[in-house]
Amino acid sequence: MGLLLTLSAVVVQGCVQLADGVVTAQRGRQHWLLARHQGRAALVSTSADASSCRMARRLADAHGHGRLDWVMLFDPVATEAMACWEGLGHRVVAPHQGRAGLAMGQRLLSDGLSVELLSDRGQAMLLRVGDQRWRLLPRPQALWALRHQGSSGDVDGTWLGFPPNRTERSWLKEGGPEVAL
Repeated sequence: MGLLLTLSAVVVQGCVQLADGVVTAQRGRQHWLLARHQGRAALVSTSADASSCRMARRLADAHGHGRLDWVMLFDPVATEAMACWEGLGHRVVAPHQGRAGLAMGQRLLSDGLSVELLSDRGQAMLLRVGDQRWRLLPRPQALWALRHQGSSGDVDGTWLGFPPNRTERSWLKEGGPEVAL
C-alpha cells in the first residue's frame, strides 16, 4: 500500500510539473508571474531589487524550477541585484538607460514560452504559455494604451502588475478573460 501511495504521489507531481499554466504572487507593490510549460518556466517581475529576486527564487523553487529559461523585469536592475537575477534565469531582460527591455517586434522565446510587446506605449505584452495566451499589463499605462488601441485578440487571462482603480476594474470586467492580480 505504501509503495502504491508513493508511486501515485510521484505521478501526480510529474503531471503538475509538466502542466502548462501561470502562477502569480504579490507582496505589497511587487508582483510576479511564473509561466510554466512542460517542465520549463519563465518569470516576469514588476520589481528588480534584491528582495524581489529572492522572492522570485522562492516562487520558482516552490514549483520545482531550479533555473528558469528567461526572466523579464520591468524595472532597471541595480548592480548588486544582477548576480541574483542571472543566477535565476538563463537570460535576463530588463530596461536599461531609459530603453525598454524589449523593442516592438522583438520576442523573448524558449520552447513553449514567449513574450512580445503588444503596443509601443505602456509595455502591454502578450505571453504565450503552450497554447495559452495571456495579456501582461505591468503598469496602468499599459492598460490604458491597450484600451485605446483596441482588442489584442482572444486571451486566456490578463495579469496586472498593479492594483487597478475602480475605472480600470470596470473596463477589465467588460473585457472578459480571467484577471490575475
